[in-house]
Amino acid sequence: MTPDLKSFKQAADALLEARGVLDIDRYGWLNLEEMDPDYLGYVMWVQVPPYDHDVMNWQHNIPPTVAPSDQELALMEFGHDFFGFMKTSRHFIGQALVYEPHAKPMEIESSEFDFSEFAALAALIAASDRVRDFLITAVQGKKKRNKLKEQLDASFVQLEAAGFGKFVAELRAGFASSERARDARNEAVHGLSTLPARVHSEIITRDREAFEAQSWGKPERGTYDDMKAEWEQRMDEAKAAITARAQLLCDTYIALIKLGEVGIQAEYFFRKRGGFQTP
Repeated sequence: MTPDLKSFKQAADALLEARGVLDIDRYGWLNLEEMDPDYLGYVMWVQVPPYDHDVMNWQHNIPPTVAPSDQELALMEFGHDFFGFMKTSRHFIGQALVYEPHAKPMEIESSEFDFSEFAALAALIAASDRVRDFLITAVQGKKKRNKLKEQLDASFVQLEAAGFGKFVAELRAGFASSERARDARNEAVHGLSTLPARVHSEIITRDREAFEAQSWGKPERGTYDDMKAEWEQRMDEAKAAITARAQLLCDTYIALIKLGEVGIQAEYFFRKRGGFQTP
């Protein structure tokens, strides 16, 4: 790693640490011997996963005694995908935090902060979706392609019927916490994704209005101090918006850390209760 890249990574890591955005691998243990009672799900993922590949037998050419099911395969895929997307999102959140103080709020062109934010949002929503897929597969046996919300709601009903209402309440809260990030991602993907597009849209809309009215309207005149104060207010609002966008990334990551942990616990206890289904 070159000195410049190393310095950049160190700066990003420091900002992430300051915001409490820790690497997902750091959750589950208080130290080398003590488990963290607030994040037991991550201990379970290591010690009692849905399927445990026997590395030692594999190395000695001893075949498994039982074939892993499609459900077990899917659960392990969704779980590891979740971890991968969380690491990806943290990487881009770190970049966004480095670029945040250098973002120029009234610039027309998209900035490095904008690019990093979009990548972080995409990874965060993908991580949330993997927890959803993991839960559906754990309870329903497999995930279908369509009506995912209905499948998740049905899984919640079964978890509650099995006596795991506490998990369901935490899961619902976790998914709700990620919805603001989903809304921000959806606005970028399905709406006008970039600042230049929004600016030009406004300009063209004003052209249309001026054509229809056959006038640009009466120009507003004010004192220099009024215009300066208005500009400073707009700058402050734009800077506050960037700060809020960066904080949303951090808050969503932390919420998803808890969501994933609770999802893993719910799968484990549902499986041990005998609710683990095979299609």
